[in-house]
Amino acid sequence: MATLISTQCTPSYTTSSPIFRFDHNPLVTDELISKLVDSLPKLEKLSIAFSGNDSSLTETSLSQISKLTNLKELDLSGIAAINNKLFKTIISGCSNLTDIILRNCIYLGDSGIEELKNLQCLRHVDLSSCILVTANPIQILVKHFKPQKDVIENITIVVGGTVCEPSQVRLRDTRIILDFNDYSATSLAVFRQIIGTKEASTERDSESQSDDEDDGFQILDAHRSFIVDALNAEDDFPLDQDEAIREWAEKEAKELGLTTASSTSST
Repeated sequence: MATLISTQCTPSYTTSSPIFRFDHNPLVTDELISKLVDSLPKLEKLSIAFSGNDSSLTETSLSQISKLTNLKELDLSGIAAINNKLFKTIISGCSNLTDIILRNCIYLGDSGIEELKNLQCLRHVDLSSCILVTANPIQILVKHFKPQKDVIENITIVVGGTVCEPSQVRLRDTRIILDFNDYSATSLAVFRQIIGTKEASTERDSESQSDDEDDGFQILDAHRSFIVDALNAEDDFPLDQDEAIREWAEKEAKELGLTTASSTSST
């Protein structure tokens, strides 16, 4: 599987190959992104995964990423502002993108993912835990990217943690390869490594089991929260995705013990 760019808490930029890495950093703001776009118009690789927060990093600046027409690799994992409208804007300007990481972009849905068909250089897309993505746009991409005589490279799409199931996609006469693994949990592991303390290794070993349990609880808690919202919401989802999302939420809720068979059947 293709690897995009390494994550780190301090920014990195090289003039020989324009790359900007600023992952897991709460100091990333609209102002920083705007200045970045203006100062580095030939940027080729940008990674701001899990940076900023809901109020400091918004569509106002993120939409300007579309001005980076030389951009080839992009990681927007965990950015809450990424939705269908914003993603379409970014894709419309960044036509040279080859690798896109979108782990845990929970507000990104089908219509946004369908826009990937406009990227002729596409090689790798990671949609791990993009929980609004169904099989519909994936099948569209499968049909769009057909084998070509002058193009031998396949396109890997990671769909683990989405609503897309293996039985729902027909892979035939296509360059698309689907990966049903969910790599979203590795982001938390990297974050822990970045902010890890300088305690003695014996102390870290004794606490590692407890730390892993804390990570698991955080993921489960967020998962539960979204499922409950999906079951209770009336107008939060687009109409063309509503039924599929609710079916998925009911299934997940049963497995987590949030509802009983009788209660979900009556909704």
